Amino acid sequence: MFHSFCEELIAQITVLVGEDYDVRIRHVVKNNGVKLDGVVILKKEENTAPTIYINEYFTQYQEGRSMNSIVKEIIQITMEEGEKIIPSIVPENLSFDYMKNKIIYRLVNYEKNKSELEKVPHIRYLDLAITFHCLVKWEKVEIGTIRVNKEMMNQWQVTTKDLWELAKKNTPKLFPIQIRSMNEVIADLLKQEVGSLPFDHESLQSEMYVFTNKSGINGASVLLYENAISNFASSNQTDFYILPSSIHEVILIPFQQNFSKKELNEMVNDVNSTEVPTEDILSNRVYIYHRNKNAIEM
Repeated sequence: MFHSFCEELIAQITVLVGEDYDVRIRHVVKNNGVKLDGVVILKKEENTAPTIYINEYFTQYQEGRSMNSIVKEIIQITMEEGEKIIPSIVPENLSFDYMKNKIIYRLVNYEKNKSELEKVPHIRYLDLAITFHCLVKWEKVEIGTIRVNKEMMNQWQVTTKDLWELAKKNTPKLFPIQIRSMNEVIADLLKQEVGSLPFDHESLQSEMYVFTNKSGINGASVLLYENAISNFASSNQTDFYILPSSIHEVILIPFQQNFSKKELNEMVNDVNSTEVPTEDILSNRVYIYHRNKNAIEM
C-alpha cells in the first residue's frame, strides 16, 4: 500500500508543480539505521531541494486524511524551505584541497550503525565510532554535511589517519566547546516557558554539567577534543560519570561512591527508550573519566 501511496503522491504533485520540476522519492538511512522515505521536488537545472519525509503523511493517509491535503502541504513546505537553501550545499568542488579544512568528525553508536560503517572510513572508540564529514553548509540552526565514504577517500588518496588528523584540528575550531551547568540549562528553559524566573537560578541544587558545542548539533563529539575533559576535571578536582544524553550532548556528573553505575545505566536506557528520538541515541552505556589515567572507560 505504501508503494501505491508514493506513486499517487508523485503523480498529483507533478500535475500541480508542472513540467519544470522533477518529483522523486528518496530513501534515506539516517543515524542508528533509521530508514525514512522522502519526496524531493527538484527544479530542473538545479542540484538542491529539501527532502520532505512522508512516513508520517502515510500514517495520516491511512487514518483518513485526503491525498489532496497532503500534496498541498508538501508543496507549500518545499517552496518555503527551498528559499532558505544555500545553493552550495552540494558543492561542485569536492577536491581534497578544497575540502581539507572542512573535514570534521562525529560520534555515532557502533552496533546501531554497523552496516553503514562498512561503507565509510571510521575509527572505533569505546562502544562508538568516529566518522568523518565535509562541512558544506553552516547556518545558525542548521548544518549541512557530506559524509566521507571510501570512494572519496580513495579519490583523495588519503588514509583514515589523515582524516583523523585533519578532523582533530578542524572540529574544535569550527565547533568550539560549550560547558554549562545544569542550573543554567534549566534556568534558560524556564525563562523560555514563563519569560522570567521567580527565583535565583543559582539556588538550584545540581552538580551536573552539559558538554556540547556552541551549535548544539552533534555536540557529543566534544568528548574527543584534546584536554577538554581533563582540564575540566582538574579544575574541579574530581573524576566524572559521563552520561551519553544524545549525539548532540553528554552530561557530566562528579564521581561519588554512593552513585551506582548500574542505576545510572538503567536511567540512560529508560531515557533513551522514552524521550530520545531513535536517530539521536548515542549509547546506552555510562562512561567514567579517570583523572589518574586521563582516560574515558566504560
